[in-house]
Amino acid sequence: LSAQDAIATPEPASMILIGTGLAGLMAARRRRRAAERTT
Repeated sequence: LSAQDAIATPEPASMILIGTGLAGLMAARRRRRAAERTT
């Protein structure tokens, strides 16, 4: 096995950061849509 043969698996911490970022983007989009409806 060489370094090139190894399958890249993301670290749990990086997956948590990506998930948190996506959740934040979804929440911001939902909040923006709700504000557009009321205005």
